[in-house]
Amino acid sequence: MSSDGHTGVAIKNIGNSNSHHFRLILALVEYSGGGGSVCIHASSGKVYMSGPTTEDFLMSLGFRPFDGCQFFGNRCFFREIAIIPSAYPRPEVRREFEAIHMAFNQFANNIEALFENRKSIGEILDRVGRGIQFQNQPIFNAPVSIVFDPSEAPGWINDIKLAKLVELESQRAEIEKEIQDLSAFLPLVYASGGLFEEPVVNALRFLGLDADRTEKGFTVDILANTKDGEKRFGFEVTGIRGPIAKKSNKLTQVVEFERIKENDEKTVLLANTFCEEPISERQDKEDFTKDAVEFLSAFPVIMMTGWDLYRMVQNVMEGRDKAADLVNMMHGGVGVLEYT
Repeated sequence: MSSDGHTGVAIKNIGNSNSHHFRLILALVEYSGGGGSVCIHASSGKVYMSGPTTEDFLMSLGFRPFDGCQFFGNRCFFREIAIIPSAYPRPEVRREFEAIHMAFNQFANNIEALFENRKSIGEILDRVGRGIQFQNQPIFNAPVSIVFDPSEAPGWINDIKLAKLVELESQRAEIEKEIQDLSAFLPLVYASGGLFEEPVVNALRFLGLDADRTEKGFTVDILANTKDGEKRFGFEVTGIRGPIAKKSNKLTQVVEFERIKENDEKTVLLANTFCEEPISERQDKEDFTKDAVEFLSAFPVIMMTGWDLYRMVQNVMEGRDKAADLVNMMHGGVGVLEYT
């Protein structure tokens, strides 16, 4: 509902400010059906000059003229900045009103500077050419809609909640937790850097491995092992916009890990290749260039992608693969993993 800033069962002055050119009032307009809106009312005499007048300036900020303002007794310019639903309780004391007051004070404290800047722009445009119009540049977005947040209810309200509400809230918490857990796998196909490492850890744990990130500066990013400790892994992970080529420093790191490892870990180069492209556009692309594959062929290293690991999680979750079989596949593989 759009307000004219002046019509309601009650209109309250909840803030004001005066400056050299402008008088401002922050007003709460209450409607007969409940709810209301918050508006800024502005009044100023016309100032004629090259560039905008004060009225031009206010209209450029999205203010609209109104004749017969209750606050100024004559013409004013108003701007609706917030809408209050009918069910919103005690609006004067809600924290959203603190933010509205803060925004109003910031605007009031800077309106003269804004006006002087607009005057300067107008004067420059006037010198450039009289056919150039001063453009509207509103500084406020569309009015915000203030909504009631159930979390703001007092703590004692939990003692009288309807049984059905408690049941639904419990179900919602479980669903939200499951959504959060499943969503944590999605970065496997788009993330890079440190944002890629944690999803890899999550996926490896889902496959039954104990997995943890290593300390910064270590030759690989993640160390993992089966519960019995029989199979161990060192994962070097990276997200990259293209394929892994021979010049990639990741090849150097996995070779160095091959040199220093002490527990017969399986070295895995896990790359989220073409990480900014949709999966459908990656299918026929080479994730590891031929010279990179040839270079690593001298070492018992397996190369795989974030998409490979994501599909492993998906297939185990949907019953098409067993996690232990996939762990054995990674541990026994060499070269580029062929996972279909």
